[in-house]
Amino acid sequence: MKTRICSALIASKILKSLIKYAPDHDLRDKLNLEAEDFEMYAIECIRCSYLYDREQACELIMRRVNLYGGVTCLQMAITADDKRFLNEDACNALLTNIWFDKIDPTQERTRLVINLLTLGIAQFAFSFYDKNQSEETKSETN
Repeated sequence: MKTRICSALIASKILKSLIKYAPDHDLRDKLNLEAEDFEMYAIECIRCSYLYDREQACELIMRRVNLYGGVTCLQMAITADDKRFLNEDACNALLTNIWFDKIDPTQERTRLVINLLTLGIAQFAFSFYDKNQSEETKSETN
């Protein structure tokens, strides 16, 4: 699945690049339609994957594809300027996880609400819990 998505995004990029070299308007339209078809194929693949398993879909987007020189699907979508692909739920979830440094945003929202209700007192408990968790993971890795 990971090579299908990346292959479709690469094909979309190649066809979009060829549009500026097309000699007539009909060929430009045909190349643009083909590029959109490949983009839609990538979108449908990632949608199906996201509906089946959200974490795996995010991993598919971020996994390096060695067949194409270690590029990721996210890099190809940005390079190909495939805005519809980047607007998919899987990409948005992935970018949110990257932004929050792999912290679940729903968990953070819950903490925010609890902190608002307790006027920030609960943050001490959250900080203590996070500190203990990080110490446990460090001791497990050593």
